[in-house]
Amino acid sequence: MIADPEERSVVIPAAAVAVNALLYGAVGWLVWFGLNRRRLVLPVVAVGVLAGWYALLRWYVGA
Repeated sequence: MIADPEERSVVIPAAAVAVNALLYGAVGWLVWFGLNRRRLVLPVVAVGVLAGWYALLRWYVGA
């Protein structure tokens, strides 16, 4: 709701919910993928998820 302080738009919260669902779905799928394969794959998936979050954070703050 920060992007729409007057809370007049329905699109902003709907987009936030959709993106949140996609993000958690992707992370859940990656964890499931890592757990259902060889145990070596799980650390690779974990490092990939952490690297993605780090890159997204750096992009968001503009560094």
